[in-house]
Amino acid sequence: MEELLIKTGRIVDEQIRPSINSHGGDITIVGLDKEVLTIKLTGHCAGCPLSQISTAQWIEETINKSMGTDLKVKVYNEVSDELWDFAKTILRKQ
Repeated sequence: MEELLIKTGRIVDEQIRPSINSHGGDITIVGLDKEVLTIKLTGHCAGCPLSQISTAQWIEETINKSMGTDLKVKVYNEVSDELWDFAKTILRKQ
């Protein structure tokens, strides 16, 4: 598990963080539990559920493509579960 976390951290540092930084944000890996990578976004996209969903999908795709894994990305945030679920519903309808 530790080796997977190290490899994931490298991909975040090399492929993901530069893009997020260019938009005024940053990313922190909170943890890796089984096949779920928990991240925290800070900066411009930190409080917006819609942008967090699309960013999480991009991060998930980037990591899985680079590593040949099937990790799921969960964004740690302080938005209520109800608001988070509502945002997901809106995105699914588009």
